[in-house]
Amino acid sequence: MNLTHTKSTVALHLNVPKDAQLKLALLAGLSDAGFSELLEFMQSRAQEFGALGNLRDAAAELKVCSAEAADIAQAIFPVVMSHIADGEKPSDVTNALLASIKANTGRTFLTSAKELALLKQRLLLVLSNDEIGIKAKAISLTTERPALLQEVKIISDIRPVFGIGKGKSEKIEACSIMHTLVLKSYQDGEYKSQFIALDANDLIALKNVVERASAKETAMESFIAAAKVSRITVK
Repeated sequence: MNLTHTKSTVALHLNVPKDAQLKLALLAGLSDAGFSELLEFMQSRAQEFGALGNLRDAAAELKVCSAEAADIAQAIFPVVMSHIADGEKPSDVTNALLASIKANTGRTFLTSAKELALLKQRLLLVLSNDEIGIKAKAISLTTERPALLQEVKIISDIRPVFGIGKGKSEKIEACSIMHTLVLKSYQDGEYKSQFIALDANDLIALKNVVERASAKETAMESFIAAAKVSRITVK
């Protein structure tokens, strides 16, 4: 999705991918009850949308619009909402989105003016929602990193040390304990794994670093509470 500013009366031009257009168009097909559920869902749980798996798990719990919620939210977070976080007006972003949809689809999946009007109304309600906007900004700040950790584990095993010399190479003379830290991350549009050898001293050092980070987390939580501002925990 590309954003360009112009000096004319049109504030934005958005090139929305076709799959995102289809997902956004689902907004016009929701019942009033479905849209109300979706809006509440995004207000209360947007902080969980940092990972697609979290989003889909959360959407599965909905009763009215569970089939559409994940796709719609995925089209809105974080790219569309990032424009709001950057200070663009919700009305300008909404108009730019509709202009892109009309230009690129020939209204093949939104065939009436009524559907387009309903889509505009609902997009504006979502993009104007301050609670959704602040959580979207938190997601953007959290995920704007070179790599995002997806999984971490430590594999421990015993390595045999075979004898040296003729007639001894098949005999286990000793053993050593080995640990491998496995870091799985999402980087440059793909999932990557890194394997790091650890010894007993490395485990102690790693434990100390994690404990210090946890202590900092507790201290910062107290600071936030004292400042009387809300904390958004992005998942």
